[in-house]
Amino acid sequence: MVYLAGVDGGATKTHCVISDEQGNILSEGFSGGSNYQVIGEEA
Repeated sequence: MVYLAGVDGGATKTHCVISDEQGNILSEGFSGGSNYQVIGEEA
């Protein structure tokens, strides 16, 4: 089985979706911002 991951990482929120080949959403998650220009870079 093939799994696909899509991530939208923005300045205010991050949205991730895991789906199968048929487009069925298996998992979905939300978190805070992930834009390094806003939250800074880690050394």
